[in-house]
Amino acid sequence: MGGRVDGVARARACVLLAAAWLAGFGVVVPAAMPATGAQAQNGRVLAVIGRQVGFLNFEAPRPFVLTALASPSFAIDVAAVAASPLAALAVAEPFDGQGDIGGDILGLNLDGSGDGPFPLVPRANPGEWLGGPAWLPDGSALLFQREDVSAGSDLYAGQAAVRYPARIEIAAPSGTERAVLITYGHNPSPSPDATEVAFVRLSPSGSMLLAHDLTTGEERVLVPSGALPDIAFPRYSPSGGRIAFVATSASSRTETWLGWLTPRVAFAHGLPWNLWLVQRDGSGLRQLAAVGADDASVAWSPDGAQLFVYGSTGARLVDATTGQTELLPYLAGFGAIAWLP
Repeated sequence: MGGRVDGVARARACVLLAAAWLAGFGVVVPAAMPATGAQAQNGRVLAVIGRQVGFLNFEAPRPFVLTALASPSFAIDVAAVAASPLAALAVAEPFDGQGDIGGDILGLNLDGSGDGPFPLVPRANPGEWLGGPAWLPDGSALLFQREDVSAGSDLYAGQAAVRYPARIEIAAPSGTERAVLITYGHNPSPSPDATEVAFVRLSPSGSMLLAHDLTTGEERVLVPSGALPDIAFPRYSPSGGRIAFVATSASSRTETWLGWLTPRVAFAHGLPWNLWLVQRDGSGLRQLAAVGADDASVAWSPDGAQLFVYGSTGARLVDATTGQTELLPYLAGFGAIAWLP
């Protein structure tokens, strides 16, 4: 690769290293045992904690850390489903152990077997960046996005995060049989019935939310471009009838400055993100909660009653019906998360 590609990759690494530093700014203390109390009643949230991966504790800043990634490597996203003990981790690390940092997909056995993360889907070359892992509900296949950092960033007005041209690929649980599923898209999220995949596509007029039929390959628009400047982390509800996602809006900056609960550092990485819902057929688009989170992702509780918004300025528990929000400032991080039973 030439100097231009190296520079782009280094810039991407700097952005994510800064996010990792911000997320890990608070004290991260490994717990002696898995979380209890409210966390145990509602399941377990697997998330990026500082530079590592572990289970959050809803009651205190004492996570149960599962990894010991060595610098300069650090975790970016996680994916897990109840049907399989194998979690997928997107990790930024040097290519082939040396050279530029980029994203690889690692596996981690949540049942305690094995010695730690192991290569699952590695990059084929330094010019690609793998991330956004998502399992089919039964754990039979892994989806992920493959960004082409050699092509330069797709930076459009209103976009809140740096992204590169990406396609969505699918692979066997072993990481083999890698194939292209969607030629242009980010943030794949399979439906609970495994018939379709929600994903984000960038455009000059704003991000779009679409659904890809896994049988026919047909696509339908759920949220058209222009409705919202930027969209990320779509997630189907456990029943499959609704899709939650985080999005920015033209008024996000004003609303957040007026909200005294939102830390001012939220503007460090651009416009803050709010929580939105849309019906599976594309109707009923609405903002559920103006959380004003930074670097935010979202996950449904296993019973579909709550949503958990995870951001680098604090986490939020949101009632899926009323939008009532509880701020959990001691839980801070970034990247895709998984709420398991």
